Amino acid sequence: MSEVDVWTVSIMLRDESGRTRADAFLQGPEVEVEGSGWADRPPPTAGAKRSDLAAARALRDLSRGLAERAGAGGA
Repeated sequence: MSEVDVWTVSIMLRDESGRTRADAFLQGPEVEVEGSGWADRPPPTAGAKRSDLAAARALRDLSRGLAERAGAGGA
């Protein structure tokens, strides 16, 4: 029978002085990685929000951190 690990990502969003900050947290068995991102202005696409852009940047940062942890050097 296969073993299943569950990893959970949480994103916390907040506005600070006209900017949106996102912090992403990955937690799982024997892994914990964080990433953060900012958005200063609305994204260029209609209907998108600063929070979307900040969250995307935080997830990208988290992904880099996880790749470095895995020894992939961020690739």
